[in-house]
Amino acid sequence: MKIILNFLFMFVLMCSLVAGATVTGQAGKQVQLEQNADGDLVVVPEKAGSASEVQTSLQQRQQELTQEMAGESKGEKKTLQNQNQVRLAVHALLSMEDLVGGVGKQVSQIAKEFDSSVQATINAENRVNERSSFSRMFFGGDHKAAEEIEEQVKSNKARIAQLQQLKSQCDCGSDVKNMYQEQVTLMEQEQARLGELASDEKDSKGFFGWLWK
Repeated sequence: MKIILNFLFMFVLMCSLVAGATVTGQAGKQVQLEQNADGDLVVVPEKAGSASEVQTSLQQRQQELTQEMAGESKGEKKTLQNQNQVRLAVHALLSMEDLVGGVGKQVSQIAKEFDSSVQATINAENRVNERSSFSRMFFGGDHKAAEEIEEQVKSNKARIAQLQQLKSQCDCGSDVKNMYQEQVTLMEQEQARLGELASDEKDSKGFFGWLWK
């Protein structure tokens, strides 16, 4: 009976975390956790009250991402150096929810979808970067990873189009609109890079590439 009660207690505790819990982070600051589409608990950025506050929050997030890269392999660092730009853009858009008027909730939802997509493209790009020269020479690129990247890029282009449409409906000042557009531009540039990466990976056939034609 005691085991069952302990299990129920842990279940209720986890449910509260998933629903959105506040915990103490670095320097004793309270941060909120939220479950993303992959089931992982992530920190929800604090909503900013001005464009300058967004900029300050971005600088802090940049420092966190730089620290995260410290223990990664060479291939993973190469991946993160590019993809972290989208993670920063996501952070900014989430922080700007209260600054963009009535479209804030929609912008945040799209940003969260982007956040889940980033993890998928990071995993796929890591496989590309860590593919051995032997495998690439004889069997070509990782076509499956390339297809996964292309699928995410297609979805993200649709999300970017939604963000551009929402920008036109934004009841906000020029400073906020400019910062908003900067984040969308970063997202666009990264999707273009990923698209080229996937295309190059699929074009890499290797000596035995004819077997898969």
